[in-house]
Amino acid sequence: MTTALGNIAEIMAASYPLTYSCYYGGTEAKSELIEYGASIKDWKQLLFNVFSKMGPIYDTIYYFDAWSDKDLIDIQTNNEMHMYWYRMGAYVGILTSLLLSGPPKAKKSD
Repeated sequence: MTTALGNIAEIMAASYPLTYSCYYGGTEAKSELIEYGASIKDWKQLLFNVFSKMGPIYDTIYYFDAWSDKDLIDIQTNNEMHMYWYRMGAYVGILTSLLLSGPPKAKKSD
């Protein structure tokens, strides 16, 4: 009985980080999608995002292009392939965030 309870405790301890990250990842994704939707509906917000963030947008596109030109034949291991797709996804995520997120909001003082 003690071994069974110990095994259940180990399973719960191992699954906690996964359930925690899924829950908070989902709530964060929901709030970001709402913000992105508001930006897409407002053409002035899109223009503000493009022109106020031109430097970081240019840098992201530059590095994305340089990374995507990497010759896939040079990739030898699964870790290198994982890193290749990880960075490609990161550049797309950064670019999406720069284009669709609004200006920083000031925190209200209590």
